[in-house]
Amino acid sequence: MGLFHNLLLIGTKPKNNLEAALMAFLKERIAPEEFEAVLKKERVTILVQEPPGDGKNMAGLRPLSIEGAHGGPGLCVFTHPDRALGIQKKTPQYAHALETDFTAILAIAPPGISLVFNAGAVFSTELPPEGVEALRR
Repeated sequence: MGLFHNLLLIGTKPKNNLEAALMAFLKERIAPEEFEAVLKKERVTILVQEPPGDGKNMAGLRPLSIEGAHGGPGLCVFTHPDRALGIQKKTPQYAHALETDFTAILAIAPPGISLVFNAGAVFSTELPPEGVEALRR
């Protein structure tokens, strides 16, 4: 992470274990493998158009996607429900938040998509499609 991004994160307080791990990863205090291990055990939030019900049946859900840094689609994933509020205001058609296990997101993410963590927030990063595929293994 660059110095400028590091300065922007001053004052950002992690809201849960996943965010603490993400912050450590972005500041290069933990290895990618350590962050991935935490990520695979934690819950994340996605924004969807329809009420998600109990969140156990993910079939047919179409979560919010944006153009990723690599020019392709990026599935928006939030490390805490509060991190979704900014973009949720800008995309009112995605008014419903669904909190679920990160592994469920990996299961529904189509091939070739990146994961954009905390889209619209300074506390963000993107996992390119190759990284998503590596996490599935």
